[in-house]
Amino acid sequence: MEKLDRLSRDYAMMENELLRRLLTLGLTVVTGQDREIQRPGSDRDIMSMIFSTLAFERAHEESLTKQKRVFCNVAALVERHNRCQSVNIKSAGSSPWWIDDTGSRYEETKPHLYTGQQRRR
Repeated sequence: MEKLDRLSRDYAMMENELLRRLLTLGLTVVTGQDREIQRPGSDRDIMSMIFSTLAFERAHEESLTKQKRVFCNVAALVERHNRCQSVNIKSAGSSPWWIDDTGSRYEETKPHLYTGQQRRR
């Protein structure tokens, strides 16, 4: 995997348990960016597990921060909609293929007109 913190974005202790289970099964976990190699038995290396736990905790906190930011953005878009202002849903996630969301997030979405043959992707 790219980095050890990509293993999961769950609580650090749960991620640590997942890593320990993988190592117990005899798997070796190699990370590209960190250049770390976790081999079976390395879960007995206390410093290695502490560094792993710190990476997991940082990733979890970062994930929560991003989640809060997205929730606040969606709440603001819903509030704009409730005030009858134009809203484009693209900033809140993926739009269905039939919606043209090429405008800014404050523009009204445009219907995507097509013929049956144009939809074959």
